[in-house]
Amino acid sequence: MNRTPSEVCPQCGKPVEILNGDFNFSLELHQQSHKSLETVARDLDTKLRAALLQPEIKNTQMKKSMCPECDEFVDILNGDLTLSFQLHAQKHKKDFVESGVKNKSSISSFKNNQSKQTSILDAYFKALSPNLQGHKGFICKDEGHEVNCIVCKVKIGPIFRISDHLKTRVHEDQIIMCLKEKLPDNSNQAIEFITFHESMLSCNLCRREIILNPNNPHETIVNIFSHNATTEHREKISTNKICSPENAFILVKACALMNPLIHKNKHLIKYNTVPQFWCKVCSKYISYNQDKSQIIKNFEIHLKSTGHKKYLLPSVLKSFEELHTVQKSQHRFAVKKGNIFCTVCNCFVEVNVEKLILHTTKKALSLSTVLVESRSPTSVSSGTEKAQNNFLPAWHKKNQFTFCSQENGTETSSAIPQANPCAFNKEIPMKNNVMQKYLDGDVLSKELQHNCTGIIKRARPRRGKGLKPSLFKLLNSDENFSSDKPFLKMTEKQIICTICDCVFEVSINESSLRANLMSHLMGQKHKTTKSLLKKSHMLKSKQDLHCFSQELSDTTIREMFQTFSDSIGNEMKYSVFYREMKQIRI
Repeated sequence: MNRTPSEVCPQCGKPVEILNGDFNFSLELHQQSHKSLETVARDLDTKLRAALLQPEIKNTQMKKSMCPECDEFVDILNGDLTLSFQLHAQKHKKDFVESGVKNKSSISSFKNNQSKQTSILDAYFKALSPNLQGHKGFICKDEGHEVNCIVCKVKIGPIFRISDHLKTRVHEDQIIMCLKEKLPDNSNQAIEFITFHESMLSCNLCRREIILNPNNPHETIVNIFSHNATTEHREKISTNKICSPENAFILVKACALMNPLIHKNKHLIKYNTVPQFWCKVCSKYISYNQDKSQIIKNFEIHLKSTGHKKYLLPSVLKSFEELHTVQKSQHRFAVKKGNIFCTVCNCFVEVNVEKLILHTTKKALSLSTVLVESRSPTSVSSGTEKAQNNFLPAWHKKNQFTFCSQENGTETSSAIPQANPCAFNKEIPMKNNVMQKYLDGDVLSKELQHNCTGIIKRARPRRGKGLKPSLFKLLNSDENFSSDKPFLKMTEKQIICTICDCVFEVSINESSLRANLMSHLMGQKHKTTKSLLKKSHMLKSKQDLHCFSQELSDTTIREMFQTFSDSIGNEMKYSVFYREMKQIRI
């Protein structure tokens, strides 16, 4: 058969075999056979010399292709990271098989012991949804009746709790974190769009499922690289209009105007990583969707999730501590029941740095105002309207001063003797309040009780008009009400807690009334308000009581002696009582 000159090699005159109809490629391939070994060696030497003349590769560049598991460099072939890592992953798979067959006897015995447990797990996972069956390799069963999660390194418990654990965000995040640890350095951008959708590993950009292999994470990484190399994935990254940060900013702003929750947390959303959005607090992606209503729904789901709140609260507290200028000793904030709780004010504060600063400023002003007002006497009011208790002594009601606390809106009384009013300065209400608290049944320091034993005893409460005998017996016989009885104002039909402004209707059933009172008096709100009230009336120093005793007039001491004459009886004369009151020491 005659051949045309185009099918013949011009150097040797031999025919050239045409491959795929491409004569130029076939001719070039044919001419390679003309090169001798010397020519091949010469060309190789030229390439080596050119490689030596190139600058040395820095350590940072070498780390780009280093495998973090074996600390070996991954050879990038023709710039194809997917193929290169796939070939390198085969080495780990081979090592895994070789290490697994080193001790065949131990493996066989282990398999015999675990055969029954594996059969139970197999039966359980077959009953689960297909989305959860791919997580089977993460679960192992111990010698008992409990199961563990290998990737989370936690004990799940009974076997029926497996599905609940696999659906948690913590488990899904731990899998992605494990995949990041297996990636070569500076290759984390390869899984920036990888997330879990309905418990399946998927690309959040393409909405495509990626095969998850729990037993071999390198195979999972190869599957991710293979998906990233597809035309669909690359086109969506390059042609998606929302990839512009300007468009993303407009979209977030529009969603914030339509939803109050997004508007309050829009400063936490990072939009330069779109088509996904990034939460700055918990470092999670928020899914993008072409439907604006679906985007708003995705924002709400993330902002209301438990995982977001878990990271949000410490972040807000940390920012508050770095920014606020109010004295930190006045307030203490803690995380309680998924919210920020002020332990000083006994209230929850909105999870916002500005709200925390505003709360601290207001409360600090209120505390200082209370201290100033508690140290300065105000106008005299009638004893029947302003008294905290219906059973105060007559001399106490006659010399009662009142001030209002701006912090809780309650009125607090303190008694000032009328004798020698010029001798009392601004600190006198604080001093005389000690006597009021002692007369009302409140507990003072042990030293005061020790020195005043036999001098002053608690006043016997008088029975109020119209008060039921059973109710009167309840409040005076029960020891649980002894310390809080001064704060309870009793009428014919109601019992009022004067410091909390709580009203209790007098019930026919005495047990139910007692239960309601005990529930309130033992509650945190009442205890906190009571402690704040006590702190506002504390003595400044130990010399205050001595100064107070020296300023007591003879008339006031005689009225006090007459008030307690029934309880003291003939055990003490007035002269002894007068001398003891003038010599009170702490």
